[in-house]
Amino acid sequence: MRRTAFMKLLLQLTAAVILITLSTGTLVYRYVNQTLKEEVFQANTELLGQTKNMIELFLRETEQMALSLAINKDVQRAVWLPWDQRESYDFMQNVNVLFGDKLVSSSYIHSIYLYNVKNGKSISNGGVDVLAGSRFEDEVRGFLDSKAPNRWLDTRTVGSVTGKQENLISFLMSVPINEYPKSGALLLNIKEDLLYDAVVNINNSKLGNVAVLNKDGQVLSYKDKSMLFNRFEPAEDHRMDESKSGYMIVDMAGVSTFVSYITSDFNGWRYVTLNPASEVFQKSSVVLKMTLTVSGICLAVGLLLVSIVSGRHYTPIRRMLRAVEGQFGKLPPPSGQRDEFSYIADSFRFLVGQNEEFQERFRQNEMVLKNHFLLSLLIGQQKDTHDIVRQMQYYGLNVDPERFVVLVLRHKGLAFRETAAVADGTAEEGYSQETFARGRDEEMEREENLLSYGIMTLCEEIVSRFGKGVVVGRIQRFDTAIVLNVPERIGDGGLDTAIGFAKEAAVHIRDAIEEQFGLQATIGVGGFYDRAPDISVSFSEAMEMLLLERVAGPGSVISYADMMGGPFSRKSFLAYKSQSDKLIQELKAGSLENAKAVKNRLIAELQGEEELSFPYKNMVLTQIVHSLVTVILEINGQIEDVYAPGYNIYNEFGKLDSLQVMSGWFDDVLEKTHAYIQSKRENKNADLIRKIIEYVRGHFAEPLTLQTIADHVYMNGNYVSKLFKEETGQSFHELLTDVRVKSACGMLRGTDRGINEIAELCGFGQKQNLIRTFKKQLGMTPTEYRNNSVIDRLEQ
Repeated sequence: MRRTAFMKLLLQLTAAVILITLSTGTLVYRYVNQTLKEEVFQANTELLGQTKNMIELFLRETEQMALSLAINKDVQRAVWLPWDQRESYDFMQNVNVLFGDKLVSSSYIHSIYLYNVKNGKSISNGGVDVLAGSRFEDEVRGFLDSKAPNRWLDTRTVGSVTGKQENLISFLMSVPINEYPKSGALLLNIKEDLLYDAVVNINNSKLGNVAVLNKDGQVLSYKDKSMLFNRFEPAEDHRMDESKSGYMIVDMAGVSTFVSYITSDFNGWRYVTLNPASEVFQKSSVVLKMTLTVSGICLAVGLLLVSIVSGRHYTPIRRMLRAVEGQFGKLPPPSGQRDEFSYIADSFRFLVGQNEEFQERFRQNEMVLKNHFLLSLLIGQQKDTHDIVRQMQYYGLNVDPERFVVLVLRHKGLAFRETAAVADGTAEEGYSQETFARGRDEEMEREENLLSYGIMTLCEEIVSRFGKGVVVGRIQRFDTAIVLNVPERIGDGGLDTAIGFAKEAAVHIRDAIEEQFGLQATIGVGGFYDRAPDISVSFSEAMEMLLLERVAGPGSVISYADMMGGPFSRKSFLAYKSQSDKLIQELKAGSLENAKAVKNRLIAELQGEEELSFPYKNMVLTQIVHSLVTVILEINGQIEDVYAPGYNIYNEFGKLDSLQVMSGWFDDVLEKTHAYIQSKRENKNADLIRKIIEYVRGHFAEPLTLQTIADHVYMNGNYVSKLFKEETGQSFHELLTDVRVKSACGMLRGTDRGINEIAELCGFGQKQNLIRTFKKQLGMTPTEYRNNSVIDRLEQ
C-alpha cells in the first residue's frame, strides 16, 4: 500500500512552513520599509513646519500692513470722496506717499493699489489709473462682488521698466473694513521670487524641492517658475485632502517620488517637498536581501524538520496497519481503501459489525447523533433539503419535511420555584435559604434533569394530539424547542390560521406544565414556513419572542404575529408617547412627584393594554430612557455624573425582567436625574449672563440687538431680558450703551480720529447717535469731552 497519508502530512506541513516563512519575511520587510518612511517624513515635517511658520509670519505681517492702511484717514477719504486733482490733491498725494513708504520699508511688497468703486479708478505709488482694462480688473471686481472682507489671490504681472515677468501673490482687503456693499479695496502684491528665496534659506537645501500650494492645489511658489499658478499634479491625489499632514509615493515624470506635505490652519495653503524614492529607501533593498536570505535558511531548516517529524509520526500508523493485517487470516479484508486511515476505518467497521456489544453502544450513540442533528437543524447548520429529509427518515422522526412552526418553551427551573417557597414560608421543614446559597448541588442537578425529561415527555404527548412534531430538550439550560407540523388543511388557510393552530398547542403545553409541575412557562411562537431549511428561521423568531417576556409577563404565549399589534396600535403608541413626553416635561419643570405619577400611570396602562404590541410597549419604555439621556445632555451633563462612575443606563435597563421591577428602577433614575437638574439650574443663570457680557464686549461695534444675543445663546429674547435685569440690575440696552460709550471715550482721549469714524467703530453708526448718547450719559458732546481731556492732560 502506498504511503498516501504520510505524503499528505508531509505536503501539508511543507506548505505551512513555506507560508509561515514567507509571511514572516513579508512582515519584517514591510515593518522596516514603513519605519524608514516614518523617519523621512518626520524629518521633512519638522523642516516644512519651519518653512510654514516663516511664510505665515510674513503673510500675517502683510495682512497687518493692509489693516493699518485700511484705517488710515487719507485712505478712508480716498474711498468715500470723489477724486478731483485740484481739490483732492493733498490727500491723494498723502496716499501716494504712504504707499511709497510701505514699499520702501518692505522688500517683499511689489506694489500697492487702492480702488474706488464710485469713480472706478485706482491710486498707487505710481499714480492714478483707471480700473477698467487694468491687469487686476477681474480679481478686484470679483472680490468687490463677494462678501468676504479679505482674500488671498495668485496672479502675475509684467514690470513696467524692465519688461521682465514678475511672479506675484496678491492680498485684497475691503475699505472700509467689513463693509458690504464695498466702497473700495486695497490690493497688496508680494514678490514670489523673494518669498521662495526665504523658503530655500529656511530649509538650507535639506528638504528637497519645496512647493507652496493654495487650497485649490495651484502652485504659488516653486523653483520651477513654469509651474507657477498651475495645478500641481500630486496635489490632485485625494489622499492629500484627507489629512493635514502625511506622505505618499507617486510617479512624477517617470520617477518614483516620496512626497511629504503639511497643511496650514491659517489659510489652507499646503507645503510640499519632493524626494526621489530611490534615495529615501536605499536601506530597504539591503533589508530585503537580508530578509530573503534569512527566509531561505529558515525554509530549508523547516523542510528538514518537517521531513523528520512527519516520518516519526508515521511510525505508529505503520504499526497499526501491520496489527490489522494480522487479523485478515480470519476476517475477509475490506476493499476500496483511499489511504491508510480509510483502510483502518473499514477494517474496524467490519469488526464492529460482528460485535453485538459494540452495536449496542452504537445505538446509544445514535441518540446523541439524533439530538445533534436536531440542534444543527434549529441553528441553521443544515441547509440541503434532500439531506435533511434523508436524516429525518434515517432517525425515524415523527415529522413531515414541510409546513413548520417552531415553539420555544422557557421556565426558570426548580431552584426558582423552591426559592420562592422559602421566601413565602411554604417550603418543607429543613429546607432553608442557606441551601440555595451553596448553589446547584448534585441532587438539584439530578432533579432538574428529571424535570427536563418530564417536560419533554409531556410536550411529546401534547404534540401527538395535534399531529406530527418533534421535541428537542434543553437547547439551553431551561429551554425546550418544539418543531410542530401544521396540517395541510390548516396551512392552506394562510399565515393567521397556521399561527393560531401553533398558539393553541402552545397554550395546552403551558397549562399542562403549570398543572403538573407547578411552573410558569413562557412560550415563543415563530413564523410559519413551508421548507425544512427554514426551521432555523422560525426558531430564531421564537427565541426573539422570548425577549419580550419582560413586557408580556411570565406565563405568556408570544407569537411573531403579536409584534404587529391590533388595528389601533399606532394610535395607542402615539398616546403613550405623549405621556412619555409629559413625564419629561414634569421632570424639567422640577416636579418629581408629578413625573413619578405619570410614570406609574403609564406602566399600569401598559400592563392592561391589549391593542399595543409587545415591541411597541418595549419601545415606549425605551423612549423614556432616551428622553432622560437627552435631558442630561441638553444641560451639558454626563451620565456618570448623574448616576455613578461607569454606569451604562442602557445596559442596566436591559437587565430588568418585569414591568414591576422597571417601575422601581425608574423611580430611582428619576430621583437622581431631578437632583442633578436642580443643581445644574442653580449655577446656570450666572454662567449665561457672564457669557452674554463677554460677547457684548467683543462685538459692541456690530449692530447688536437683544434678539441677536438671544439667538447666540439659543434662548427666548424676553426670557434673556428678564434674566439679565434680575442678575445685573440693568437692561441689556443699558449695558451695550455703557460699553460703547467707554470705547468712544477711550478713542477720544487717545486718538485723533474724527467723530464720524469713532461713531462707526463703536457701533453708534451715525455721528448724531454718538452726540445724542454723550449728551444723555455725560452731559456734553464728544468734542467737548475731547477738549476737556486735552486740558486735563496739559494741567497734569
